[in-house]
Amino acid sequence: MSAIAGDDAAEVPETEQPGLARLARYTIPFHLLLPWLLWGLSFIGPQVPFALFVAFHVLFPVVLVVTFRWWKNEIVELLMLVVINHLATFVSGAIAAWVL
Repeated sequence: MSAIAGDDAAEVPETEQPGLARLARYTIPFHLLLPWLLWGLSFIGPQVPFALFVAFHVLFPVVLVVTFRWWKNEIVELLMLVVINHLATFVSGAIAAWVL
């Protein structure tokens, strides 16, 4: 046990780090709903979905930098998750465009 309590608190045990596969449970459903949410927000004004689209794509690299220590050894999984999320958004958007 460390004499300084803050030493152990700074380290995240390997078993408690978020895995990218576990993260997919949340990100894929969100990306499936995203075109529908943006369509709903377009009733406020066309600039709202556009501003959110830009904000997502500007803030995502910031999130990647901040969380680098969690995914640094899983770059292939991260890229696969990004591709799968974009495919989910495109498919859902195509369905939305067909239905709406």
